[in-house]
Amino acid sequence: MDSYASAAAGTRPHVLKACSLLIRNLTNWTYSNRTMRFTVTIGVAYKSDPRRVIQLLNEVAERHRLVDKEPKPQVIFTEFGESTLAFELRFRMDVTKANAAQVSSDLRLMIVSSFAEHGIVNRFPAAEHPPRFQLAPSNEHHSDLSS
Repeated sequence: MDSYASAAAGTRPHVLKACSLLIRNLTNWTYSNRTMRFTVTIGVAYKSDPRRVIQLLNEVAERHRLVDKEPKPQVIFTEFGESTLAFELRFRMDVTKANAAQVSSDLRLMIVSSFAEHGIVNRFPAAEHPPRFQLAPSNEHHSDLSS
């Protein structure tokens, strides 16, 4: 039985036989290339104007000084979710200049502010955030629970 490994080259994944890794030279592109692509996922209410959302997300990415200007950040309308319109903000940055997690966090904070300023409501899929229930105190005693 053959074993396989997967690798991403740019935006296209590649599947390689594991034995190929042992008998051929392999180039680690992230080692030689300091620029990498990252994605921030955003969900908005169905009443939101998708074109306006795309415009605001592009503006946020353009304002962040650590997001590469070339190639330009890209905003993709990815799906009609159960309770959201889903988007991805894809951007590149030089990983030697800053922490990608911090830049992603900065972008999320900027997005929250921009959306609030323009009346766009952030939403998250209902399945990921079930309703919270608060249990009311009970005066009944259950014999199987009390000792």
